[in-house]
Amino acid sequence: MNPNEAIKLSITAGEIMLSNGAETYRVEDTMKRMLRSCGYHSSEAFVVSTGVFITVNSESGDLTSCKRIIRRSFNVDTLIKMNDISRSFADGRLTAESAYAKMEELRTAQPIQNYTFMKLFCAGIACGCFTYLFGGGPADCLNAFFTGFILKILLIQLRKSRVSEVLCNIIGGVMISFLTLTLLNLGVGRQLDYIIIGSLMLLVPGLTLTNAVRDVLEGDYLSGSARLMDAVTVAICIATGVGTALKVWFHIFGGAYI
Repeated sequence: MNPNEAIKLSITAGEIMLSNGAETYRVEDTMKRMLRSCGYHSSEAFVVSTGVFITVNSESGDLTSCKRIIRRSFNVDTLIKMNDISRSFADGRLTAESAYAKMEELRTAQPIQNYTFMKLFCAGIACGCFTYLFGGGPADCLNAFFTGFILKILLIQLRKSRVSEVLCNIIGGVMISFLTLTLLNLGVGRQLDYIIIGSLMLLVPGLTLTNAVRDVLEGDYLSGSARLMDAVTVAICIATGVGTALKVWFHIFGGAYI
């Protein structure tokens, strides 16, 4: 295999993994394994949270390529499929052409953003359960269930419209506060703080924070710091949305919600 084809194969794998939430060290390891399987043992892969870089040593000289990652999400199913492709290629069960075709199918696949009842129902159940864990009663859990249900619909629609994650989190925080307060005034629940905290769990960047810590522990301080800043930014956006909505509500209604 010529070096350009090897670079194309490896950098596509790195792009798919990084854009779907894989840790930095895992992306680098997969890219190097695929290059070694192509016959290029003297190669380097460098990954940061917003891009992948690769250098291959060939007879004609060193070849370097990079790929900018603009939009990132978390899709465990895609990562599992990508892992199967890379292992099958490394074991010789897939040719380079077949592996690249499968990766292109993964890379160009549109994320499923539909209003399946199960997806919305599970979002509501998750919020209700978190509210219960934080100390809320049955009525509070019911409030959180409806809030999480509607929040998931809102998030799906915003992401379909390709709204930035910053705005998604701010708008989500605002919607949670207003909807929770509205339901409280209708007699559904009593503990405002438990309901809001439970509902916010759909927005909390837990996986981003986890990956940041894992990157730092692996010595990838640049990527770990970037992911940590991403998590902090999301937290600030959520707090901004919730705080703004509560301030407006209490200003209009004099601080009372029931």
